[in-house]
Amino acid sequence: MVWVKHFDYPVQWETFTRVLEGQTVTDRRPVAGSPRRRLETRFLIRNATGAYGVSYRWNNTNSGTQTDATLADDDGESFGLDITLDGAPSTEIWQIPSRTNCTTCHTQPSGHALSFRTRQLNVPGNLGANTGNYLSLLANAGYLTNAPANPAALPHLYRPDENAQSLEVRVRSYLDANCSNCHRAGGTGGGTWDARAHVSLAQTGLIYGLTTDAPLHAGDRLIVPGDVAHSVIYNRIAEAHDYSRMPPVGSSVIDLEGAKLLSDWIEGLPPYATYPDWRLAKFASGNSANGLSNANPDGDRLDNLGEWAFGTNPLLPDGAKAATILQLVIPANGSFRFSHPRLQAHAGAGLHYSYRLSENLTAWSPATVLEESAVPIPSEPGYEMVTFSIAPSQVSGKKKLFVQVVAEP
Repeated sequence: MVWVKHFDYPVQWETFTRVLEGQTVTDRRPVAGSPRRRLETRFLIRNATGAYGVSYRWNNTNSGTQTDATLADDDGESFGLDITLDGAPSTEIWQIPSRTNCTTCHTQPSGHALSFRTRQLNVPGNLGANTGNYLSLLANAGYLTNAPANPAALPHLYRPDENAQSLEVRVRSYLDANCSNCHRAGGTGGGTWDARAHVSLAQTGLIYGLTTDAPLHAGDRLIVPGDVAHSVIYNRIAEAHDYSRMPPVGSSVIDLEGAKLLSDWIEGLPPYATYPDWRLAKFASGNSANGLSNANPDGDRLDNLGEWAFGTNPLLPDGAKAATILQLVIPANGSFRFSHPRLQAHAGAGLHYSYRLSENLTAWSPATVLEESAVPIPSEPGYEMVTFSIAPSQVSGKKKLFVQVVAEP
């Protein structure tokens, strides 16, 4: 089987700005209706032993009629392309990959032909003079067997600008399209994370995932929820914070649109949204005995589940930080207000907080509480100080009253 991919390029460009990590950066895009020049046509040939690629370079790249293309050198070629940027002449360097570069990504675990998968073909397009869904077009042209009757019912990837979809869906689509050829189970990419869109976020190994090589900065992980600067996946895509850029071949310009998408997603991720996330962040392991939810490696009054629920350090005896803080107690008029730290992502994490009252620390009864406020704790990202009041009927006339906060999955 032979796959063919053709590259032509807009020659009129304009600049615009984006905001990344609070800084304004300049990006660029093609001018609407810009003329295009043919640059390269690539062939990927599948044979009995694997696959190999060859490229053809088009003639008259910068001017004149383009009528023919010649086989590019085995080691690849690079050449200048005349463009305009905001109306001013500029030059872009186009790189034709070597045959070795081709097989860096077009590997057996990736299926050799990148993008020739349901999720990426399940989009509208043209095949010759025919228009429609690519899966249907390919099936009608005789390229597919067992073609789906209704491609719209099948999953597909989404572009970064398809804002009707969630950030997570678009990020997972982006990582699948750009990274999963190498970063997948059994893939050739470094590390153990899986970029394929069909696996769950937990199965990707991204959240607080460890890097294969030593990170460049303390606290760096593959993705650190709420912390773009310490998220290595972002840094590799954006070539930021001293990290080299990925992918290593196939492009020479930072994809600022992709970097912005990753940045927005990471900023919106709640820290410690699951116990395994918290465990990995605190113990750098997902299977150590000290990280079990009922373990208490620091010997304070909270086991690890309690440390996660109240934002304390499982390796320091600081359980007192989780103590309930009395804000206002006036039994005569039924006033009893208290605060305690709480995981911000508790609802999505399936973590439940309940409240009990006692006059003697022996007999406890459920408390009826009203949440009054929840304020983020600056020193503890992912946690908030929540304030409650107890129903006056449960307070009035009491000489002594104790409140107990219980966190349970």
